[in-house]
Amino acid sequence: MNNRIDMPQDLTLSELKTDNAARVETIGGGNAVISRMAAMGFSQGVTVNMVQNYKKRPLIVSVRDSRIALARSVADKVYLRRAEY
Repeated sequence: MNNRIDMPQDLTLSELKTDNAARVETIGGGNAVISRMAAMGFSQGVTVNMVQNYKKRPLIVSVRDSRIALARSVADKVYLRRAEY
């Protein structure tokens, strides 16, 4: 079951480059994935900063003053819009 709402996004979390920021647009996947991401602080509109994004390695992101390591398979379900400052 995919709860992703079809709307235009710029990129997924796994595509965000190191030292760049973006806002969460939507989170795909089932209810378990969405609940887990919400428990870690990911929700629509929150700004995510990429701390480390090496190819084929887990990502490290900063969200709501916390650093979180995520598998690429999970990061691929987080759809972002580039942050406008």
